[in-house]
Amino acid sequence: MLSAYLLYICFSNGWNAYRAFSIYRDLVVHRDPNHLHWPFLAMGVLSAVAAAAVVGVWFWKKWGLWAYLACWMIAFGLNAFLGVPFWSYVLLLSQVALLYVLLRPRWASFR
Repeated sequence: MLSAYLLYICFSNGWNAYRAFSIYRDLVVHRDPNHLHWPFLAMGVLSAVAAAAVVGVWFWKKWGLWAYLACWMIAFGLNAFLGVPFWSYVLLLSQVALLYVLLRPRWASFR
């Protein structure tokens, strides 16, 4: 179950990074003055770092878990800055809660 969930998180963060970089590139190309550009670039980089952190969790590294939690907190703040709907926060919180539930019995395996 943990492996499937980690693969899901890794692929979803990869997809999110692709989408954020695509939006950023589109905003830069069209020079849209109505939208901020940097949040999309930050979200793309953050998603790529979160995907790498999940790989660290896959190899039972504590730095991977701490990096993923740091990315989660930054993404939470960035979503609040962007005015993302409330249900998105619930999804973010449920991802971390499920990861905690799945990792807690195996915490001793982390190095």
